[in-house]
Amino acid sequence: MGSLLSIVFIAPFSIIKLLNIDANLFIKSLVFASLLTLLELLRFVLLGGFPWLLPGLVLLDTAGQNIIPILGVYGGSFILYFLSFVIALSFLNKQYRIFLITIFSLVIFLPQHNLTIFYPKESLSISIIQPSLDPFKKYVDGLHKNIEDVLVDLSRQQSNVDLLIWPESPLPYLHSSNQMANFNSRIDGLPEILSGAWKYQDSSLYNTMTILSTDESYAKRHLVPFGEYVPFENLLRGIIDFFDMPMSSISAGMPNQELLNTNNFKILGMICFDIAFPLSYIHQMREADFIVNISNDTWFGNSYGPYQHLQIVRARALESNKWIARGTSDGISTIVDNKGTIVSKISKGTKGALNGRIYKTQETSFFYEWGYSIIPLISLIMFMFMFVVRSRK
Repeated sequence: MGSLLSIVFIAPFSIIKLLNIDANLFIKSLVFASLLTLLELLRFVLLGGFPWLLPGLVLLDTAGQNIIPILGVYGGSFILYFLSFVIALSFLNKQYRIFLITIFSLVIFLPQHNLTIFYPKESLSISIIQPSLDPFKKYVDGLHKNIEDVLVDLSRQQSNVDLLIWPESPLPYLHSSNQMANFNSRIDGLPEILSGAWKYQDSSLYNTMTILSTDESYAKRHLVPFGEYVPFENLLRGIIDFFDMPMSSISAGMPNQELLNTNNFKILGMICFDIAFPLSYIHQMREADFIVNISNDTWFGNSYGPYQHLQIVRARALESNKWIARGTSDGISTIVDNKGTIVSKISKGTKGALNGRIYKTQETSFFYEWGYSIIPLISLIMFMFMFVVRSRK
């Protein structure tokens, strides 16, 4: 597997070397950055997509993070690829003047922290409930009562907010089940609840975000490959024993789903892995007042996964100029402002509630107006240029 993943990054070097492009240092660097960026963009679609740990994320909390609202995370990646290749190639070719000048461009990595938070006028008071329960006991017979008790007890202590946010699929039964009908009587009198839920419709199971007092819901669009579904399942099952194991078989939600509505605010819902796909929500991002992301990061254990996931959330806030409320099963639950700053949070493994406000921003970022198309266009043009130059030899 390590060898296969390394091919993604070795391929552009090999292509440039094989084609032996006759061009100056900067053109070669642009071609190199374009190839890597196109491969990075392919990670959004291949095998269901897995755009995790993109290089542009390292610009968070640096002077370079100002690139993200303009060109996005993959725009940041493009610039990092370009600068890296200019530095390497100028040094190898003994073009030391260019090398030294380019070294100064690394000032983009100087630390920058957004200490001043701008609070718009319109806002919603929220409480994010983090139950911090063992996921491996979730579906054990008879333990659903304990899950209900924790959710209800924590929620009753937050009765003065406009909206309660529960994590991804906190309850071990269908939204349409008799158990859920019985549970609804227990949450009567609580503020409006936005929660993850399992929904079964038209012979398909969906992982959804639902306003429990209404029929409004959003179905998760981007499922985790080999976790929530098996890519090319009909081909893989029976060939490799691993894929004959009982797997989750969840259906993906449709594109362009309606925004959720609560207290006269429009919410763009994203479930877990959805938050890693900025290009899938261009229209909805323009219309939304803010974003709510719910997740179950318990499966990451004590790894860096939850922290990487939070890094992605912060980047989405910067790209979209939207505040984000993030509710997780056992952390890290947080409120992030439209500049990617963590306003408040509950740490990993902590049971409790995070109270705060999430604010409406009306201005759409340049990235979601025009910027999302700039880097892909440049990359495609440079990719075609490479073959045109080669064909003339």
